[in-house]
Amino acid sequence: MKEYINHFIKVETIGKFALWINRPIYKEYIAGQGMKVINKATGENMGNNLKLYAHLYDADFRKLSEVIRDEDCYTIVEE
Repeated sequence: MKEYINHFIKVETIGKFALWINRPIYKEYIAGQGMKVINKATGENMGNNLKLYAHLYDADFRKLSEVIRDEDCYTIVEE
């Protein structure tokens, strides 16, 4: 359940009311059996499933004028 909550970001709080949005996924890598996702720049093993997010809000919950996407520097390789 904790991983599911990590997909959401709090946008605004007014009194006891909080508005949360689901962080949009713009690309997902799903590696099959015997495969893995690696970071091409560092060689780090990212596991079998990796989601790249589009960020609509900054750290202070202000809407960004342009969407910032996670860097796409990953590839799927054999284990």
